[in-house]
Amino acid sequence: MYFKLGIVTEYISEATALMFLASFLFNILKRSDNFSVCITSAVLAVSYMLTTFGYDFINSLANPIKTQEVYLLWMKFDAITIISLFLLHMMFRIKQSVQAVIIYRILAISMTLQVAMHIDINVLSNLRYWFLWTIYSYGVNALDIIMVITLFMKKSWSEVFSRWKYYFSFSSG
Repeated sequence: MYFKLGIVTEYISEATALMFLASFLFNILKRSDNFSVCITSAVLAVSYMLTTFGYDFINSLANPIKTQEVYLLWMKFDAITIISLFLLHMMFRIKQSVQAVIIYRILAISMTLQVAMHIDINVLSNLRYWFLWTIYSYGVNALDIIMVITLFMKKSWSEVFSRWKYYFSFSSG
């Protein structure tokens, strides 16, 4: 998807950045009682806005970012996001919400995919499209959407799935 749909992924990343901004505004206006979720959505909104639009701005300059460096750059952005979330929670002495913990885990998975792509393309010099690239392309976009949904939810994913399992169970009891 990433390598085959080029321009579409630019729109996906811009839409994702705007969805994080929307989740921040939603959490500030509707769920200000959970300060951890508000901080998490604010950090992700800022991070994704800077990453998406900052990357476009840097590439418009005379010295654009080399394609080979992009995966490490995105990994660094995700690492900075995790560190910022952690430090803000510590600085304000706020207990980490379930949503914040889920975001940490998703960002770690995203970083793992970015490192795998970097190793595949730059270290192993593989330039032929294969299964990892498909996993990466769909994976990072799916992870972004899962993070946005997580920030809108009041419950954890396990609570959602347990209720879903309850409503769709066909036991004869």
